Amino acid sequence: SVSALGFLLVAAALNVVLDLVFVAYFGMGVAGVSLATAIAQAISAVLCYIKLLKMSNLFDLGLKTIRIEPSLALRILRIGVPSGVS
Repeated sequence: SVSALGFLLVAAALNVVLDLVFVAYFGMGVAGVSLATAIAQAISAVLCYIKLLKMSNLFDLGLKTIRIEPSLALRILRIGVPSGVS
């Protein structure tokens, strides 16, 4: 969607700015780059979550209604963990 693309662009721009700040200003090197990426992606995720919360006519993402289905979570982990490790 257009909103998701916008949030991705915000995250990318924020990542570049934070890279410069953490590496050039604070001299953090690779740790600064990884921290900048984590912060930018977290902000993008929060923005997407807020957008989905505002779409209450389509989704019900309240903390009271979200639950994990153990069988489905296990299937996802069986696929995702090997891919993540490699």
